[in-house]
Amino acid sequence: RIEVLRDGAAAQYGSDAIAGVVNLVLRDDAEGGFAFAQAGVTGDGDGANALLGGWWGLRLPNDGRLTVSGEARTQEPTNRAKVDRRLGRVTYQFGDPEMHIASLALNASLPLGHGEAYGFATLSRKDSTNPAGFRLPTFAPAVFPNGFLRKIIQDITDFGAAVGWRSEPLAGWLIDAGYAFGFNEAAFAVTETVNASLGAASPTRFDAGSVRYEQGVLDLTASRPLTLFAGGNLAFGLQHRHESYESARGEPNATFGAGADGFAGFTGFSGERDARAAFVDLEVEPTERVLLTAALRFDDYDDFGEATTWRTSARFAVTDSLAVRGSLGTGFRAPSLQQQQFRLASGALSGAGVLTNVGTLPVSDPVARLLGAQPLRPEDSRNAGFGAVFNTGAFTLTADWFRIEIDDRIVLSEQFGGAAVRALLTTAGVTKFQEVRFFTNAV
Repeated sequence: RIEVLRDGAAAQYGSDAIAGVVNLVLRDDAEGGFAFAQAGVTGDGDGANALLGGWWGLRLPNDGRLTVSGEARTQEPTNRAKVDRRLGRVTYQFGDPEMHIASLALNASLPLGHGEAYGFATLSRKDSTNPAGFRLPTFAPAVFPNGFLRKIIQDITDFGAAVGWRSEPLAGWLIDAGYAFGFNEAAFAVTETVNASLGAASPTRFDAGSVRYEQGVLDLTASRPLTLFAGGNLAFGLQHRHESYESARGEPNATFGAGADGFAGFTGFSGERDARAAFVDLEVEPTERVLLTAALRFDDYDDFGEATTWRTSARFAVTDSLAVRGSLGTGFRAPSLQQQQFRLASGALSGAGVLTNVGTLPVSDPVARLLGAQPLRPEDSRNAGFGAVFNTGAFTLTADWFRIEIDDRIVLSEQFGGAAVRALLTTAGVTKFQEVRFFTNAV
């Protein structure tokens, strides 16, 4: 199942929970199984697709359990492009790409000592072919006399795994210690295109390189119920996270001169950082009808410094069927390594609607600095919410109002172009792109 918390929750979860949390809960059956298959095609006769999946539960010794789930999907492309009036034929492709996906998930638990060992892992692979813009026959007549539709091939591998141990109450405390590691790697190639700088000798397929993000998180939490008043709970925890982000260079032909048209490839970048955090979370029930909560979290990042966030909420059961609730809090979102390090030259439309090459630069790049780029700051937020829930057993109605204000939101800048920018790029020896953009705290 998927659980969604729509309120700001950075005080409990840290960065990226600035506007809520999505929690994916894996199946944990110890027996049984289920399989399914699906196939289809669009009304226009294209886009044939098929889906096959299922799960199987196994009982482990000492009342443990293991659940294995898997899925495979394939999809042919669709195209709703009309005839290109310039050439009297269909030249573009608008629709779903060709795509192949396979995924596997494992979820296990095993009673051990005075507690339980647990672990889970997910692995997925997605390959897709995505058409880009069409180039007219005049662009590279020696290689493509009829013009060409560039296609970007993307292969994505995503892996995540966690192991941990949770205790039965020790002196009243429930202890949970775990380590999670994951990575996402995306490799790119561009085909049915040319590198204009290589002329008629240009190949038509290029390896454009790849990007990879890794994260390792070590968690230790402790909690215990409170006997004050009608009840409650106290929890605190520590966390250490290491992140890295890097790219592998594309082949020389992809990055030479103007670069492979449509996707010039990565030229290489890398970055890493460590973050440490501590939090405390308190719930108190003064009466059976009132629940009060408060949370405080402190985060310390290598690259931008410290952040302290808090959250408080209350719930009051007016009757057995009606309850009202409210919350106030602050949050933050750290600039991601991707936003700080990403570098790429690719085709895009200029402000005048002309297809041109645009360079996305990190804020530390000298060219970006000359155009006004500044070191990225964290996003800050303030949030408030109020709601009610009515439940008669056979009927449930919830209504919530919430407001989240975010300062220093990080977005891509406009594309800086024109004669002055081109002169600046020429002076810097840049020939792969004619316009520049970068991430900035702009909203």
